[in-house]
Amino acid sequence: MTSGNTDLVVRRAVLADLDVIKIIADQNKNELGFIVRRALERSIEGNEMLVAVDDSDRLSGFLQYHHRRDGYITLYNIAVQ
Repeated sequence: MTSGNTDLVVRRAVLADLDVIKIIADQNKNELGFIVRRALERSIEGNEMLVAVDDSDRLSGFLQYHHRRDGYITLYNIAVQ
């Protein structure tokens, strides 16, 4: 995946990403609404958050989702900065 001249990699989010994810969510609150920090943390802990990072590991965006019991996946939020 590329953005301009920078290659991006998608990986699972880790708790160290939480501060930047919350900043991106807050920058997009008009589109996403207010997202509680604890909800983002739970998604990370449950392995239900992906992030896009550049080759310097700078976070560019996130995708929050949920694996439902019936096998479907629900997308909650997606945002980039």
